[in-house]
Amino acid sequence: MTKGLITAALMVSSMYGPTQAHTSTSAVMLADNSIVSNYAVTTSPVTITGEDMAGINAAIDASSTSALIANTASTTISTTTQFTDNTGVMAYVKKTYANEPILIDIARCESTFRQYDTVTGSILHGKADADDIGVMQINEKYQLDKALNAGYDIDTVEGNVAYAQYLYDTQGAAPWKASESCWSVAYANSQTSQSIALAEK
Repeated sequence: MTKGLITAALMVSSMYGPTQAHTSTSAVMLADNSIVSNYAVTTSPVTITGEDMAGINAAIDASSTSALIANTASTTISTTTQFTDNTGVMAYVKKTYANEPILIDIARCESTFRQYDTVTGSILHGKADADDIGVMQINEKYQLDKALNAGYDIDTVEGNVAYAQYLYDTQGAAPWKASESCWSVAYANSQTSQSIALAEK
């Protein structure tokens, strides 16, 4: 008997009211098939009619459904996106990465701020490596399963950008080392410009 069914049984006892409560001990089989002996369960015996069975089944179904929802909620992945083409992608990237300007330069060097192929309209794939996709050119071969498990849909602008932030937070700019000669110079120049501007104030 699983924990959900034990809970449902207790719910049923509570629903139909006690006649004479008693405590019994029994062996309970857990989900991993291990046995827990001397498991004390306090129940209230009731007379169960055919009509009552509907309530019992409903309680068990509700318990199972709640457990299923609880177990799957954390892995729900949103595939909705506000983008159907590249319009607004650059603005979105700049706004999202306002505190991480290096990622803005990486997006410019990797995809010129494009999530979609301008000719076919499909998801943008890299020229040097066709497994690199989207505005941040996330490599599907190495990252797709990890992204999905973490709840990111890298086929969308939002998911691609968000997962890139996760990669940067955990690995730095290493995933985009192939384009470093482009974004490192741009980033260095932008930092120099900012320093000069601050010094002149």
